[in-house]
Amino acid sequence: MKISQSSLTRPPALLNEDLRPTLNGPLLITLAMLASISPLAADFCLPAFPRIAAEFGVGATGVQLCLTAVLLGGALGQLVFGPISDRFGRMKPLIIGILLCVVASAVAAMAPTLKFLAAAQFVQGFGGAAGWVLAWAIIADLAKDRNHAAWANNIVNAVFGIAPVVGPLLGSFLAGPIGWRGILWVLLGFVLLTFAAVLLFVRESNPPSRRAENLAASHQAGESPLKALRSRGYIGNTIIFCSTFAVLMSLLAASPFIFQTIMGFSVLQYGCVFAIFALTQTLASAVAAHMVYKVSPGRQMLISTSLILLFSVALLVLFLSVGPILWILAPMILVEACIGFICGNAVAAALTSVPRAVGVGSALLGALQYTSGAVVSPIVGLRGASSTMPLAVTMLVCSAIAAVTYRITWKKEPTA
Repeated sequence: MKISQSSLTRPPALLNEDLRPTLNGPLLITLAMLASISPLAADFCLPAFPRIAAEFGVGATGVQLCLTAVLLGGALGQLVFGPISDRFGRMKPLIIGILLCVVASAVAAMAPTLKFLAAAQFVQGFGGAAGWVLAWAIIADLAKDRNHAAWANNIVNAVFGIAPVVGPLLGSFLAGPIGWRGILWVLLGFVLLTFAAVLLFVRESNPPSRRAENLAASHQAGESPLKALRSRGYIGNTIIFCSTFAVLMSLLAASPFIFQTIMGFSVLQYGCVFAIFALTQTLASAVAAHMVYKVSPGRQMLISTSLILLFSVALLVLFLSVGPILWILAPMILVEACIGFICGNAVAAALTSVPRAVGVGSALLGALQYTSGAVVSPIVGLRGASSTMPLAVTMLVCSAIAAVTYRITWKKEPTA
């Protein structure tokens, strides 16, 4: 029988009987939509940040606290939803989280003050975290090995990367006609669409029999879920992932002010630049998925962590120079490409290191990820909207952490 190959429904090196049928195209697209909720809550309004700041009479750092609120809410939400999904399954926590996000999105769109908006976005991040953490947990439940998990994670990254391409660009178009409040109503529509897709395509991937088996195995080994997370593979790859995410979030948080305030771009022009960044990361994730059985996840991460450090150094030099400011675009785009090759592979490597504690592992990984983003987001605005140095230093430090941690974590593992 001839086997039809599809880059979306199966990894290229696996036969049909080797692929679990639940990791199919509709499921991966739905998981990508779930993973997009919290990031969209964070970046959909980015083109309107200057308008929000003007409406509420605050500076760059003040409005960036909304971004921090989303990320902190996401960090806390993952610590809640991940562990309970190990005990009660993935579906119930997932539905509860989405419903919370629906309510918070409506409240955020009607916020009368900046503090009220930040509080609503904190709950948005908290509820949306269920989609993020459980998307990765479901993949880890269904993947047969690290390469398979890396393939699926990269496919999801590639698909959900489309949302950041469309989101800020759409936000740039909508900021004028409907304002930032209208943008938040559009976000609510996306959350409702995702909820419908979950009901159609997602099924329980951690059934009672599997939960009981994992619990019995942990008891027999005398191992608590938190103890299982002490493995070098989990800790190291989590640090790599979180420091890379911090590079991304520092770039996202500073980009509206760099491009609009310093470089004089219009809201629409900034949206186009942001779309290029996101599209670059999406394409890199798709290439990473296609190459995972030819160039191992470890090798991809080795090359990318080295390059992201190099490009961060280049950005620092360019920020210090008196050359044309447009030159910063090239290293920024290349950093985005490197991030696309790191994130999905790092998540797969971390979670496949803790097969009996996937929910807890995914929760802690996600919480640290969001916390790292929440820490760097206000830092890049410390010297005001006209300074690029906080961004350059933050990116350099975080990329150096990722590169050094890779070499410590993978020194005894093959990367070929």
